[in-house]
Amino acid sequence: QGEPPVPGEELIQTFALEVSGPNLIFAASQPAQVYIPQAAVFQTPDGAVRTGVELERGAVYTVVSRRPRSTPGRLRAAGDAVRTSPPELVARYTKLPQVPERVRALATELSQGQASTYDTVLAMQRWMGENTQYSLDIPPLPAGEVSVERFLFVDRLGFCEQIASALTIMLRTQ
Repeated sequence: QGEPPVPGEELIQTFALEVSGPNLIFAASQPAQVYIPQAAVFQTPDGAVRTGVELERGAVYTVVSRRPRSTPGRLRAAGDAVRTSPPELVARYTKLPQVPERVRALATELSQGQASTYDTVLAMQRWMGENTQYSLDIPPLPAGEVSVERFLFVDRLGFCEQIASALTIMLRTQ
């Protein structure tokens, strides 16, 4: 909406398997080429790329993907992700554990007045930056407490796991 099409950026990823695994090829969005010493590589209807055989420990492969270029304008134009996404994707990616009411209330407060999912993400990200601190030295979680609630309302101190979990849960409530 308003922005001309922008070609995707090329991303090259090389994977070396430390353990044997299924026949799944890991790749970023829109894989275009796969370099692997397997004769059969195919894409399933859901977009997954697979080989005809299980991948052994030590297997190495390279994937070239075309990542769509995102801009704030494009992300805002996408609107509300819940309304514009297929219902099966929404159901899959919005599952929640038991969420304390004050976590839900904070998420709702931060999302009020936001024009798009992108703006909601930015509001929550901004709140996290202003109200929490990154640290690898966090206090242990007391028995019976909910980690996300403790992080957001008590300690306000955490590392990537606490920050990502809290942000993900707040966004999923919306």
